[in-house]
Amino acid sequence: MSNTNTAAGNAHKAAADEHRACADHHSKAAACHDKGKLEDAKDNASKAMSCCDTASKKSASACAC
Repeated sequence: MSNTNTAAGNAHKAAADEHRACADHHSKAAACHDKGKLEDAKDNASKAMSCCDTASKKSASACAC
C-alpha cells in the first residue's frame, strides 16, 4: 500500500474515532436529560460540540487525501 493510501486510511480512522467520541457525548447528554441532571447534560453537550467540530475538520482532511 502506498504512503498516500496509508495516510488517507489513518486520516479516516482518526475522523471515525472523533465521530464516535461525539456520539458518546451526545448519548451521555441525553441520558443526563432523562435523569434531570441538566448541568451534566450541558457539560456533555459542550463536549459533543467540541468533538463535532474536530470530527468535521478531520473528515475534511481525510477526504482531501
